[in-house]
Amino acid sequence: MAILTANNIVVNFERRGNGFFAKKEKFQALKGVSVAIEPGQTLGLVGESGSGKSTLARAIMRLQAIDAGTVFYGNDDVSAYSARMPLALRRRVQMVFQNPDASLNPRQTVAAILSEPLEIHFPQMDKTARRERVAELLEMVELPVSMAQRFPHEFSGGQRQRIAIARALATQAQVVICDEPVSALDVSVQAQIIKLLQSLQKHLGLAYLFVGHDLAVVKELADCVAVMCRGEIVETGTPDDVFYRPQHPYTQHLLAAVPRI
Repeated sequence: MAILTANNIVVNFERRGNGFFAKKEKFQALKGVSVAIEPGQTLGLVGESGSGKSTLARAIMRLQAIDAGTVFYGNDDVSAYSARMPLALRRRVQMVFQNPDASLNPRQTVAAILSEPLEIHFPQMDKTARRERVAELLEMVELPVSMAQRFPHEFSGGQRQRIAIARALATQAQVVICDEPVSALDVSVQAQIIKLLQSLQKHLGLAYLFVGHDLAVVKELADCVAVMCRGEIVETGTPDDVFYRPQHPYTQHLLAAVPRI
């Protein structure tokens, strides 16, 4: 049984046409998209910029309003709730954003950043327990515990993304939505973060929705790949099927655009 399922998700945006007096018109960003994520597995979501990948990720997290469709976490209909999902559900599904510079509060120390979700989701924890959990989280993402009192600007981009991953794990999440988490990093650092995500998945049994445009990265991580084009999923399959035996013309064009030496 899938741990997270999105069924026929529709998201509409309004945009103004050309000209100052032009009327607003509706733009359908997602046209009935359905995906399912299995426990302990990674679903890779690929497509060009503007295809709707990040919109789907945000819709699943309820950070983006859904015009139609349903989102289930296990047997719980997440889409039936308002934007303020119950904490028990929010605790189980967390997100790692593309840019750690924007997703971490520059005025908080790492200890405060990692303690905040603990205070919200586990109010019974005292300061000592929270401090121990922060140290555990830093060790999980391979950062020295001594760095807990530093601020985000004192870290490299890769280290900041490790902190963002640690924050997502603070609530003992079972599903982590990764919205292009390595696209802003150097290639060598990308490899380190990918290895970390694989290690965490193996030891914690995490399920990932991995959004990316780097096909090599997605191929390395994913157990199943979904290809998005203009708000629709046009092809799904195993990495080998999608990357070596693509059926849809869009997937073929997407792969043909990858530089080769």
